[in-house]
Amino acid sequence: MTSEPHPLSFDSESTPPPHPLLQHPEFLPSNPYNSFWNDIWGKPYSEVFTPFEYQGRPYNVLLHLPPISGDPDSYSSTSDTEGILMLSEYQDLWTDLQNELNGVHALPTLARSDPSPWDHWNELNGKPWSDGAFRNEDGSPVLTGPHSQLQSGHAAVEGEDYAMIKALKRPRRHVPYRATFRVFQILGQPGIGKSMSLYVILAQRLMAQKPTFLQNKAKVVVFFCSTGAYEVRVDEEPKWAEKLTEEELFLFDSNEVVVQPADFWRFFPIPIIEAASPKPERTNWARKMTVTTWYMRPMSLNEFLVASLFQSREIDKTKLELFYTTYGPNARQAYDLIGRPDGLRKHVQDVRDKLPLEKLYSMITEYSLNLKPDSISHFIMLVTAGPTRYSYRTGFISRDVFQLAREQYEKDKNHRIRDLFLLLNSQPTTRASAGYIFEDSMHRILKKGACLQLRKMRDSGTGKTNTIYIIDHPAEWLQVGPTIQLSERRDFTVGPLPFQFYDHTEVLHRGVYGQPTSPINAAFDAYFWNETQKTVWMLQLTVSDEHDVKPSGIKWIRDRIPDDVEIRFVVFSPQERVRLFIPKTITEIIYIYHVHIPNLEPLVQE
Repeated sequence: MTSEPHPLSFDSESTPPPHPLLQHPEFLPSNPYNSFWNDIWGKPYSEVFTPFEYQGRPYNVLLHLPPISGDPDSYSSTSDTEGILMLSEYQDLWTDLQNELNGVHALPTLARSDPSPWDHWNELNGKPWSDGAFRNEDGSPVLTGPHSQLQSGHAAVEGEDYAMIKALKRPRRHVPYRATFRVFQILGQPGIGKSMSLYVILAQRLMAQKPTFLQNKAKVVVFFCSTGAYEVRVDEEPKWAEKLTEEELFLFDSNEVVVQPADFWRFFPIPIIEAASPKPERTNWARKMTVTTWYMRPMSLNEFLVASLFQSREIDKTKLELFYTTYGPNARQAYDLIGRPDGLRKHVQDVRDKLPLEKLYSMITEYSLNLKPDSISHFIMLVTAGPTRYSYRTGFISRDVFQLAREQYEKDKNHRIRDLFLLLNSQPTTRASAGYIFEDSMHRILKKGACLQLRKMRDSGTGKTNTIYIIDHPAEWLQVGPTIQLSERRDFTVGPLPFQFYDHTEVLHRGVYGQPTSPINAAFDAYFWNETQKTVWMLQLTVSDEHDVKPSGIKWIRDRIPDDVEIRFVVFSPQERVRLFIPKTITEIIYIYHVHIPNLEPLVQE
């Protein structure tokens, strides 16, 4: 806070009219924020955001940074951030925010060309994204927005051609202001860039010459208008608050220093944008107001690595990737832990401390039954956007964390793993974690050997771009172990299957149960090559009642087997009815089957 004269001067012809709020002496020029204002106010996008390429991919970065407070009492202490990467989520956020400010209430979560591993959780709600579109009843795609043609999926980080992130236009309001909300809450996992999103919004507001407030520390608010940046204290309800209008915007960063805005903001018509973790102490202040929630998805792995380039110190990219895939997308936490010799070891211990059986069961069941994303530990569970931005999905952060949790449940003699599966599978918001339990259990069962009833699936004849397969034919039996083959009778002896992990670079191994080393990037869950019968069985494990068969998986198999070997596809699911979407361009699959797991007994741990 300073009372020094504003450093800018204007002649009488160029001086813009002062904002009415500046008639109040509490507004004092802000030297720390004035350089940010001077660099951005009224400038075009090309002068504010800097384009660059990294490993052949285009990005934009905001290098004109506001003072990012590290000390609650001083703006002079900044973080290690030297630039804010324009994430694809920030582009979607700006588009949605502009629509909401203009009275258009439609917040679909669009498919993106560079997805995070957690994006696929929405596929478990019967709305597959692998074609970048939702489905009509006949299986044809329903375009959902400008990104609907982008191909999603879980391809390897290297070797993919991602669509260029389009530069945002200078925002212009073409219709009268009629915001659909009083409070717009940006919610999501800690450390994924929610606070940074406010600075991106601020930059675009200043580019558009729109008066905007920002608060990221206690009792002090910064106001940006046509004549510069000003600071004002907000201890009690001020007289100037009566002049707040719909044309201003209040950006509020809920953090450990300042949890919620002062009471007076809610009594005046200014729209409020809050970035916060989904915790009641940070969001409940607005519960009696018109609130729009916007759940933010985590960064993709590419963005996670590229964003680290704009830290003041170099960070080991290999360790960053390991942290992301194992412990989640919390960039702030990753930067801190990787920079300390014992950081990762301490984090693993912190995760284990949250995993005692009673604590874990209570935490997950409380969340699932009451649908409160604030009641979970973000060390273990992750929150991301659902099919719409005002809905959410959650689940275990990674398969590694899930395995730590499963170790706890395997000590339980009351088989609560079955109860947990039922609970998680009953809600769309938690179905991803049910999928982890189902997949892990089915891998164990199949490798041990099993006798399972299966039904052949047939073409429904309703698909336009995809062949939609539904269950119809009488049942047969699937013998699993020591080989995989069909049988008309059940009187056969099963045994364990030889087992081997594989990655996408390997050849196809004969006579072994092949399980991918990285399930995140896998196009299917397992395979078995029965050399005697010249058949490769592709195995898919899913809790969804709809599933897309990925062409990349079919191609990977076909490229590694002789022409006279046929491919048979089997989907295992707790759902009695399943629809498979197979692109009509795929002709390599000869037979398609469904195995229904009717009860939880097969899911009990060994």
